[in-house]
Amino acid sequence: MSALNELVEKLEASLNVAKVEIAEFEKGKKVAAGKVRKEAQISKKLWQDIRVATMDALKAMPTKTRAPKA
Repeated sequence: MSALNELVEKLEASLNVAKVEIAEFEKGKKVAAGKVRKEAQISKKLWQDIRVATMDALKAMPTKTRAPKA
């Protein structure tokens, strides 16, 4: 599960950078718009990586066998 935690930490860092750039954009700094879009793309990729890592971890878990019905 450490891979998931690492991905979430990267996602939080990306979100913090995006918050800073959004504040700059709202102050009127036009160049920040591209930086916000870039962070959104990074976040999208991180979410996809989280989805993949979650499914890999789920598939690695042992399955329980059901008792046959009488």
